[in-house]
Amino acid sequence: MLERILNPKIVFRLLIVAVLLRGALYTFVVPPWQHPDEPTHFEHVRLIADLGKPPEIEDISIPLRREIAISMAGHGFWNPNPAPEITDENLANPGTSLIGIYTLTHPRLYYRLASLWLRPWLGLSIEGQLFAVRLLGVSLNLVIALAAFKIAQMLFDSSRWIAPVAMAFVVFHPGNTDIMSAVNNDVLVNAIGALFFFTLALIYKQGASLLKVLALLLLLIAGFLTKTTALILLATLPFALMFYLLLKGRSLLAISLIVSIVTAALGLFVFLQAKGLEGLPEGILADIGSYFRVNISQTVEGIADPAYARQATQALPVVFKSFWAAFGWRHIWLAPIWYWIIGGICTIAGAGIIKRFLRWLSEKRWREPVPAHAAYLGFAFFAVLVASVIAVLRSLAAQGLRPYLSHGRYAFIAMIPIAILFIIGIRSWIRVPESNRANAAFIAGLFTLDAIAFWGYLVPFYY
Repeated sequence: MLERILNPKIVFRLLIVAVLLRGALYTFVVPPWQHPDEPTHFEHVRLIADLGKPPEIEDISIPLRREIAISMAGHGFWNPNPAPEITDENLANPGTSLIGIYTLTHPRLYYRLASLWLRPWLGLSIEGQLFAVRLLGVSLNLVIALAAFKIAQMLFDSSRWIAPVAMAFVVFHPGNTDIMSAVNNDVLVNAIGALFFFTLALIYKQGASLLKVLALLLLLIAGFLTKTTALILLATLPFALMFYLLLKGRSLLAISLIVSIVTAALGLFVFLQAKGLEGLPEGILADIGSYFRVNISQTVEGIADPAYARQATQALPVVFKSFWAAFGWRHIWLAPIWYWIIGGICTIAGAGIIKRFLRWLSEKRWREPVPAHAAYLGFAFFAVLVASVIAVLRSLAAQGLRPYLSHGRYAFIAMIPIAILFIIGIRSWIRVPESNRANAAFIAGLFTLDAIAFWGYLVPFYY
């Protein structure tokens, strides 16, 4: 019976159903406006749908804001505090208003796409329109889940154990499902990230081609037109190149030298720009800072301040916990014991990766041509490292919001490398990792975590 149920094709189909059903469940159970900046993300989408073009900073619709604010009050957004008075005066500020921080400074691709998605549903109530746009994220989460399955299947085809569990990691990850059922530009950039890592997997497996390289560049451009966290994708490229060259039999020393030179050159350029030295193109730093909505000069100067190091240390546990589960506007947390358990399992997975690497060294397999799956696993390690570091260091950006502790959702763009690394790390400790029992236990563990987070914390908080 177990053999039939855990047939990879059956598991794959069940997971497709699960990602859609769970996404719909999160969509309609989480009350309206209870995701980070959801009121103003939705406002941005509606303004494009109403105006037929991207709005300017001064484009404010008081009737729309009033409708959103009344809905927020009606659904207890400000509880346990009383709802503020809803007047034209406190709705008219282009920056921070009664409904939140204006999002018109964000890149526009997500909002354009979401406005097209919204058009057939404009006849619904404001809450119905919000739920409709939330479902766009659920559809995009299916893209991430399918990409995780196909990458694992393509690169680890010797084991039928990895692909369904990699997909299950995405499907039953409570934090990911929560954000991917929100009105938020994270949903599009995360899907773009999944396609980015899938394209790299194709390159590792089949070799590079002009079409694949162009696809990578287009995905990078689309990412930067969606959200600033696309920086994570760009920052992984040197490591993607490094392991691809290693895959092709190039010298590890030569590869390391190339990557070091490129990285040092980029770092020197940013440093010189931050110091404002003459002879460099003017305005570049200001333009970059404007895009990321930070003051780069102040950020670079402030990093040396011990207070910044303390802030990064404080941000680390917040980023870790909110990566796994922190609902609402990051005010619904699991009990500390669950984060300790998750942290322990992550430690086991990390130790498994180290064990696998040390075995590879001891067997002197580094003298042999590096297979595609091993090269991609090495790249995944650095992709996860980059995503984690950037997510934590986001707290150090000088943006007028002090103190600011970063959010784990910024690392969701690298969800697939995280899933693969986590699974391979756990797999290293299982004697028969291809066994259906191990497969079932892993998926059951992910399902249990999701059930505890959703039914044990999210639902009781609101209902």
